[in-house]
Amino acid sequence: METLQVLLVGGRQIPNFLGVMLLRPNKVHFLLSKGSENLLDPLYETLAKIEGLVLPDRDQIKPIDANDFQANISALEHILNKYPNAQVSFNLTCSSKVMAIAAYEVARERKDIKTFYVDTSNGRIVWFKGKEADEMPIKISIEQYLTMYGRKPVFKDIFSKLTFSQEAAIKAANILASGYGKYLAFLERIRGTQGSGSRKVAIKNEIELNLALRLAELGIVDYSEENGYLIIRSNEDWNFLKGEWLEVFVWHEVKKLQEQTQEPFFDDFAVSLEIPMEGAKKEIDLACIYRAQLIHCSCKTGKNSFETRHLDELSAISNLIGGRFCTRVFATDRLLPNDLSAAKSFLDQAKQREIVVVTGKELPSIGDILKKQAKNPDYQRI
Repeated sequence: METLQVLLVGGRQIPNFLGVMLLRPNKVHFLLSKGSENLLDPLYETLAKIEGLVLPDRDQIKPIDANDFQANISALEHILNKYPNAQVSFNLTCSSKVMAIAAYEVARERKDIKTFYVDTSNGRIVWFKGKEADEMPIKISIEQYLTMYGRKPVFKDIFSKLTFSQEAAIKAANILASGYGKYLAFLERIRGTQGSGSRKVAIKNEIELNLALRLAELGIVDYSEENGYLIIRSNEDWNFLKGEWLEVFVWHEVKKLQEQTQEPFFDDFAVSLEIPMEGAKKEIDLACIYRAQLIHCSCKTGKNSFETRHLDELSAISNLIGGRFCTRVFATDRLLPNDLSAAKSFLDQAKQREIVVVTGKELPSIGDILKKQAKNPDYQRI
């Protein structure tokens, strides 16, 4: 069956995006108010990437005076005449009052047209006419979200191949995240160990000895007191200490957030996803869904964390799966460079890309930061 959703474009566009994501029409058209052309472009580009969704040619969408009642009615009638056999719904959320009233009047004259309002504050779709339900919660899974963009995610299990338990991995991740920078040199040497399989890392000072003993007590590594080094047992354990521990820490902070209240804050969340693509796979270290909107996080460790290429990679992934309709977070265990010019340059580059930066100093608060970015983002989702 041909289903058409008509989007009224005149204000913040996230409700239009959500209406399409939740109700899944196979065709979309736009009623565009004059002066809102700049709002249409990112919405159009994002919707054009949704699998199976048909949009009109961009040059067919002509702006009209939002306060001209008759002009709005005529424009809507013109759209409906293009789709005589479609099951039609109007999203009335993102427009002026005159445009919304005109759309409702057209729908009232045609009994088969549904109208609805996307109530983002309360996380629901409210039906005005032809309702499918009294209200509909704004809720989908990560897999459903990515599938809309033609992406079939692969959920990696980063725990099963470790020589220690998931519980031990979480405890170790908490120790490393709470180090406030004092373990960075030791972790850098661990990252730099060559070879495969079992690896030995020399312990050089009291801080490193303390960390080695704590990790050994958890069963993460073995400790040789006689020779003064810790032993990493496998490649998978090394990958964990090299950087996967940060993904585990961020994931567990979200998990704790979910368990704090009877109703989970995020609708879905997952750690370590791969999006297979031709040429190269794309990775999402942490993904959270909040009212059908994606908040995704890139986790970087090591001395090269503050390279601009990491921001470019994060932006490139975002552009494939919602662009400015999702929130991007860059998290690292590193502290900002002592070079003030370098630190400012990185933060400026992140700001240009609308990426929230979380350094080692803020890392213990990552759960609250992600919650804040979901509900009241630093960079407004369009």
